[in-house]
Amino acid sequence: MADLQLLAFDWSTFPCALTPSNHSTGYVRDGHGKYLHRVLYEAEVGPIPAGLTIDHLCNHKNCLETFHMEPVTSGENTRRAFVRSGLLVDISRPCSHGHPPEWRNWGKQGWKCAACNREACRRRSRGKVS
Repeated sequence: MADLQLLAFDWSTFPCALTPSNHSTGYVRDGHGKYLHRVLYEAEVGPIPAGLTIDHLCNHKNCLETFHMEPVTSGENTRRAFVRSGLLVDISRPCSHGHPPEWRNWGKQGWKCAACNREACRRRSRGKVS
């Protein structure tokens, strides 16, 4: 499922089936030490292909709703987690202020819109922002 589809999806159609976590990672394990979301996915949907992991599209590790799960590579799962957290920016899209895509990586400050950064620098130099 594409990232934009995830953001626009109405999760109330299929709400999360949250279960209290019984593991330090935030996941739920069954009585045999297996991750319960994986057990349920394989029982309801089918086998998880080799080399893939389950991505919780709803971003809740303790959700057991198989509709919210998708087998993906570990790298894709990590990338999506960064997108959901806001740490990864889609640099092909305009910023939230509508400036054309012109993103710059400012190191520890992360990705910022170059136009917004220029405006902030101008305001600081005029003494309007500390």
